[in-house]
Amino acid sequence: MSFSENDFPGLITQLERASGAYPDPGFSLEVVKEIIRIFKRVPLYPGIAAGCSFKIVKEISPEILKEGDFTLVFPKKGQPFSGKVKSVGKDRIDLASKENIKTADVKKVLVINKKVLEEDWPTLIFPEVK
Repeated sequence: MSFSENDFPGLITQLERASGAYPDPGFSLEVVKEIIRIFKRVPLYPGIAAGCSFKIVKEISPEILKEGDFTLVFPKKGQPFSGKVKSVGKDRIDLASKENIKTADVKKVLVINKKVLEEDWPTLIFPEVK
């Protein structure tokens, strides 16, 4: 089987897409890291990692963010910014990068779903390779 006949070109295409798909390069980097993490969990199936890459980023309500989530916040005014959620209050989101914003000032929130493989392919859950 040649390189072009296997699933690696699709995986590489998804890595390229993710690397520049978001206005904040830090968030793009985290998406690429998550694709690689999925591939390391199922190294024999690069096509599954590529397919899962479409579901890694999801839009959620700011109120359901959890501590530890990596998020991309689109404020109603100003530039989007990303970071790991330090805490979520009733009306405020605090990121570990010292950015914070009132939830009323948020237009949209994207979060990295770290359970895509478990949700889509529960029979392929193997111990992570380090």
